[in-house]
Parts: sequence; structure tokens; C-alpha cells
Amino acid sequence: ELAVLLSAAVRIEQPLIRRLRLGFLPAGDPSAEADLWFSPLVRAKSTLGITLHPDVLPALRDMLATRPDRDEVRAVIASAHAALPGLLALEERLVWLGIIGAPEATIDAELARVIKAMASSPSRNEDLSAWCIRALPQLPLAVRRCAGAWVLRNAAQALVQVVIPLDCDPPPALADASI
Repeated sequence: ELAVLLSAAVRIEQPLIRRLRLGFLPAGDPSAEADLWFSPLVRAKSTLGITLHPDVLPALRDMLATRPDRDEVRAVIASAHAALPGLLALEERLVWLGIIGAPEATIDAELARVIKAMASSPSRNEDLSAWCIRALPQLPLAVRRCAGAWVLRNAAQALVQVVIPLDCDPPPALADASI
């Protein structure tokens, strides 16, 4: 259950784990935190925190989407991550938009910020492409299906010559387009 709450976070630090456990699982004791930390749901761990395995994120996020307190969970994560670097904050917003099933236009508007940065700041293209390689495949399917995700993917792939798998078909309008 703790992993469900944390599935909307890009960075999962120990204070965030504790805050969500205390706020949303009051009957849970600290052992729930340790159980999560050492569970097979965790992809990587360090002294800074953990990341969840990408294979489990869709199911966890689907469960979070159905929780009546999901907006409160999001508010706690947003508060804890108010100082995240720009791309990580964007990634967390995109995850949330995918969880709540936001309109494609809303998702595309967020993705357009990265596309615009690639076009207007070529010196940032390497960093932006690296973010695309790491983040795009892990975003919710609702985000990866959007035209903006495909345009961004194609732009990043052209720059770094690395295939970025989105594991879904492109939108019909982009199926034959090469960018």
C-alpha cells in the first residue's frame, strides 16, 4: 500500500516515505517502511532514497488513481518536492497527469516545454535528450500515447541516435511522420 502512494513520485526519499505512511496509513508501523525499502518492488536504493521498478509502476499508479484521497497524496508529494530540479518536477507533473487521465492537450502543453527548450537552447539538447531516454519510457501510457511524447521522442532520438521505446503505437496523425 505504501508503494501505491509513492508511485506518483519520481524521487522517493526516506522523509517522503515516512510522511506518506503517517499521513495515509496511520495503522502502519515503521516496519512497513523497511519492508518497502527491501522489497522486490524497489529497483534501486541509495542513501538518498529508492526508485520503484518500472515494471510495477503501471499497476501501482492504477491503484493510486482509484483512491479517493489521491489528490491529498499528490499534495504531500508536491510539497515535499517543491524544490525539485525543473525536469524532475516536470516528470512528476506528467506522471500525475497520466494518473488522473488528464486531457491530451494538457499533457502536450507540458511536453511542449521540453520541445521548445530543445529548439531554443541547443546547448541543453544533450541533457534534455538524456532525460527523454530515462523518463519517457517510464511515464504512464496515457502520456506516452500523446502526440507531444512522440514528437519529443523523435527529436531526442535524432539528436542522440538512441532508440527510445514508448511501447505503444504513435497517434494516427504521427504514424507516418518522421521528425
